[in-house]
Amino acid sequence: MIDLKTTGKDDLRSTVKSGQAEAFGSWVASLRTMGFTPDRCCVLAFSTTTDRYESIEFPSTEPLA
Repeated sequence: MIDLKTTGKDDLRSTVKSGQAEAFGSWVASLRTMGFTPDRCCVLAFSTTTDRYESIEFPSTEPLA
C-alpha cells in the first residue's frame, strides 16, 4: 500500500504525520475484510519544487488471523 504525498518543504519526511502507522493499520484492516492482503506500507513523498522524492516504509501490520 502506498500513500502519495507532496510538499514544498526541503524535508520530505515532514509529510509523514505522527499517526501514519495507525492510519495504515486501519486501511489494511479495511482492505483485508474485502479480501486484499497488503504486505508493505509506505509513504512516497514528492517535492513540488524539485525532482526529489523519498520512500518512507512502515513496519508490516499484524498478520491476518
